[in-house]
Amino acid sequence: MALIDVQETWSDDDHGVEIGDGALTQFRTSKRKFTVLYDAGADRPYNAVYAVGIPALQDGHPSDDDMQCYKKYGRALGPLLFEVVC
Repeated sequence: MALIDVQETWSDDDHGVEIGDGALTQFRTSKRKFTVLYDAGADRPYNAVYAVGIPALQDGHPSDDDMQCYKKYGRALGPLLFEVVC
């Protein structure tokens, strides 16, 4: 299994802001999506979330360093193609 390509997608990109925690603190959220392609069967979405080019947990957002990746998950789009959402 070798990684062929990781691409950030722009469809369904979103960003949000809300007030919470009782102290009127603003929370910003953003969702980034990536496609990950392998040349042979990967261990399902497990490998895709750790692929080179996918943000690591606690990495800063490229547009706002105050936002960090705190969750990421993957799903199969095909036997060799996966989507990762951070």
